[in-house]
Amino acid sequence: MGRPETGNITGKSLAEALAWIRDSGENNTAYTIVLGADEPSPPVTLEAGNTASPVYNKTNVAIVLKGASAERNISLSGTGSLFTIGGGQNLSLDQYITLRGVNNNTMPLVVVREFGGLLMRGDSKITGNSNVGGAGGGVYSDGTFTMEDSASVYNNTAGGGDGGGVATSGIFTMQGNASVHDNTTGDHGGGVSTTGTFTMQDSASVYNNTADGGGGVSPGGTFIMRGNSSV
Repeated sequence: MGRPETGNITGKSLAEALAWIRDSGENNTAYTIVLGADEPSPPVTLEAGNTASPVYNKTNVAIVLKGASAERNISLSGTGSLFTIGGGQNLSLDQYITLRGVNNNTMPLVVVREFGGLLMRGDSKITGNSNVGGAGGGVYSDGTFTMEDSASVYNNTAGGGDGGGVATSGIFTMQGNASVHDNTTGDHGGGVSTTGTFTMQDSASVYNNTADGGGGVSPGGTFIMRGNSSV
């Protein structure tokens, strides 16, 4: 399929923008939702065929979240994953967007299913989630997860499994000045636990993470370091 056309959505809350995409959005389009204020959000699922999803009847739709001129926090209300990205769906966190979790959560803050995609760029952040239910404090990914620019995953905890910051069995790439830091788990991989393919390049870094085994990275798959990347 060709590259999606693009459209900006401004002046709406996240919930309003997602509802607009569900009701009026077009296929083969990347929508940038520009948020003008902090706001709470219940869990959101991006999954074709799921009638509760804003993209349930769409094909080749990508969603980009961006803050308007200053940091905008999207904070999880309740428990669960703030975003679950299904196969064939893509979510990008762009400049000035921070996703914030909660203590005593039962899920990672973001889940990327097989064939789904998550891109973090600019100075976007995933932080403040404590997953007592399993692996991945910040992100759990079976799909494709890319961090670039100065994106960061920090101050998350996996209390019930590996990967305090990120747990992945898919393709995980860190580049630019992206960082995973100050995350914790009682198992393996305080920063990153991977059984897939993990590539670090440029000046990407994993630092100051804590675990019983593999404080920085617990590599169970393919682990590649290039450039000035560091653990």
